[in-house]
Amino acid sequence: MNTPSSRPPRNSVSSRANERLCKRAKQDPTVGVLRRLTEDEVANLQARLRNKLSEDDLETLGEGGLIVSGNTNESPRQIEGVPHTLVLKRCAADDGLLLTWAASNQKLRTVMLEDNLLSFDCVTEIVKALASNRLGALQALCIRWNPIKAEGAAAIATALRTNTTLRSLDLVSSEVGTFGAMALGHSLKHNQYLTALDLDSNAIGPCGVQALPAALSQNQSLLTLRLNRNGLGPTGAEHVAELLRVNGSVTALHVCGNSFKEGGASALAAALPLNCALTALHLADNDIADDGAAALAHGISASAALGTLALARNKIGPSGATALAS
Repeated sequence: MNTPSSRPPRNSVSSRANERLCKRAKQDPTVGVLRRLTEDEVANLQARLRNKLSEDDLETLGEGGLIVSGNTNESPRQIEGVPHTLVLKRCAADDGLLLTWAASNQKLRTVMLEDNLLSFDCVTEIVKALASNRLGALQALCIRWNPIKAEGAAAIATALRTNTTLRSLDLVSSEVGTFGAMALGHSLKHNQYLTALDLDSNAIGPCGVQALPAALSQNQSLLTLRLNRNGLGPTGAEHVAELLRVNGSVTALHVCGNSFKEGGASALAAALPLNCALTALHLADNDIADDGAAALAHGISASAALGTLALARNKIGPSGATALAS
């Protein structure tokens, strides 16, 4: 049974965002060391946050990275070593000023807006900026845990057709649904810049991934695709298998928790020898038993590139394990 991804408790700020961003910073040699805010600057900013910010106040942040939490007891915190980054966590949904500022800032590289209950109007502001490439430096956008639904996903999909800067898009648990996923899939025909797309836990279903093979047959930029916990089932696995047959760029595919069962595993196994790009396939929690494991073992033996196959939390017994080991 598929379960939605767990959400962090409200009004508690973890260090996960910091760790993720710092890891990304280490991989980017252009990222410099961030100037610290003085105690007076932090106190002044915190006071202004409680009384609404003006655009002038926001501009005083300069090129710094900033985490702003909806928890009134949590001071704004600067992010060490990751300038040009804005992280809004559990802030008020109707406070669009920060979002509007983010959508017009020419230096931001990363914007993380997780768990903010974004309204469609807020998403529209971001989409306008993406479509016009007004966010000239933006490379990563995270809108996870916001109920943007199919309409918001479709708007983002339209923007992706003309955007040339975004490299990573995170829409985990955003209620994208079947039609939103179809719209995003179609947009990949026209976008040759996005390298990572995360659609975990969006109730996409098998019809939602049906558009991906045709779109990704014309796409050479996407490297990482995450479709975990989306109720794809064996039929969805067949669409994913077709994706592997026609795409030559995706190197990491995450499809855990989709109840592929034996039929889905066999469909994927048959596609592996025809794909020369995939290096990592994640199939945990898919009700795969011995026959599916044996089919995958055969597919792996004929695969030119696959080096990682993750099969945790399946139903593989001794015979399936023996087939994989051999």
